[in-house]
Amino acid sequence: MLLLTLSTFKFTGGIEKFNQCFLKAIQDVVPEEEAITAWALYDEQADARYISRAHFRGFRKNKIRFVCAALWEARKHDTIFIGHINLSILVNLMAVLYPKKQLILLAHGIEVWETQRGGKAKALQQVARIWSVSNFTKTKLCSSNALSTEKVAVFPNTIDPFFESDIASPIDWDLLAPYQVQAHQQVLLTLTRLHSKEQYKGYDKVIAALPSLITQFPQLKYVLAGKYDAEEYQRVIDLIAYYQVGLHVEVLGYVADEVLTNLYKAADVFVMPSSGEGFGIVFLEAMAMGVPVIAGNADGSVDALDQGRLGELVNPHDTKAIANALAQQLKKGKGDLMAQQRLQTAVYAQFGFDAFKQRLHSLLYY
Repeated sequence: MLLLTLSTFKFTGGIEKFNQCFLKAIQDVVPEEEAITAWALYDEQADARYISRAHFRGFRKNKIRFVCAALWEARKHDTIFIGHINLSILVNLMAVLYPKKQLILLAHGIEVWETQRGGKAKALQQVARIWSVSNFTKTKLCSSNALSTEKVAVFPNTIDPFFESDIASPIDWDLLAPYQVQAHQQVLLTLTRLHSKEQYKGYDKVIAALPSLITQFPQLKYVLAGKYDAEEYQRVIDLIAYYQVGLHVEVLGYVADEVLTNLYKAADVFVMPSSGEGFGIVFLEAMAMGVPVIAGNADGSVDALDQGRLGELVNPHDTKAIANALAQQLKKGKGDLMAQQRLQTAVYAQFGFDAFKQRLHSLLYY
């Protein structure tokens, strides 16, 4: 088996997390003689927790070398996974060179929601199967590209097997003090990349909802964590100033894992009412930490919250609905440790790594 991706270890997005878990899981599922090889266009080296470095190769952005080497390597493998539609050139060339190979495309979200053109449209026809991370993405992909639903299987994301989800240990408030997060506050948390070309995450709607919430919860603190670009950072700062909520919002940028773990523990609600999420692994991580989640009802977040059984879904374009949902959850509270552990157990049962491996085995040997 061969996995070809744009990136698996160099970046920190949801697709990369999926790729890492996929590599770890497939080695647990398939016989040793079918061990997977993985190559990535943008990467340099692998994290050995997920795959042996002997079975991984990074091409450091050298596109021509990557394509040529991938085509040559493909001759050794019967099943080839293509990690992104932007690698459609590999699909189309392999379909000609190796017509008997099984090509499987991994579909994540917004990159396949619209009607594909040219080589990408052809690639959708050439692959034997498509594995989609959510029902939402499957529906959008099929309806926009006239694909049979039978060609597309749903293979949801999972919680990283190395994710630390110890919710019983106490919060390190001293660690959070530099980030202006204190024990007496009620904390709303969003963790996402802030990018000027990805303004669908919904944190701007949360900021707009804050004035009405602060009147009810004067100790409210909204913590917005994740890498950002300069343009989007300035837009967020301008929104904070416009709504006059500067004392109640902290834009942290990237935070280390130790800090993030304590932010999850301190959070009363995790909120990200997005409208363009393919799935949303971050929702799973929040629930694995026992944090109630509010998400949008217009994208793959619906799958991550198991159609609303694991958390609350709201109209991501309705600021008032978002404010009302947050107010209700803040009044209810996140519950005691037992309540948090029940949520943790429920999300692991549905989306834990063992469930991920079982789904993978079923898809490989259906």
